[in-house]
Amino acid sequence: MATKTKTNAAKTIVGEICLYGNRETGAGWLASAGPITAGKILGDGDPVRDRGFTEAVWQAADALRAAGVTAGIVRIFAAGGQRMAEVQIEKSIGYFGDLKWSPAIVYAISADAIAAAAE
Repeated sequence: MATKTKTNAAKTIVGEICLYGNRETGAGWLASAGPITAGKILGDGDPVRDRGFTEAVWQAADALRAAGVTAGIVRIFAAGGQRMAEVQIEKSIGYFGDLKWSPAIVYAISADAIAAAAE
């Protein structure tokens, strides 16, 4: 049986952080790590006045680490959903404005899949 090397783990997408809010409302976050967190969503997404996006990213990353995410890439989606950054969870995550941003990937879910999940 093949084992996952640290190099391979570092290239694997292991979680996502979604940011919410703006300068007036403050920042909020939700995070997910799929099977590692048994599908549980971390955070509540509520923006907190005087919390900036850097602090929100750091809090979300800490929550993922506490849940057992120790290596790999985490995608961070900026509020508005148009940009994303990828960071290695095992490293120190920089300031929000210093992250390398790119256009966000788009997830497409069919109406049939939504209807099937609702049943």
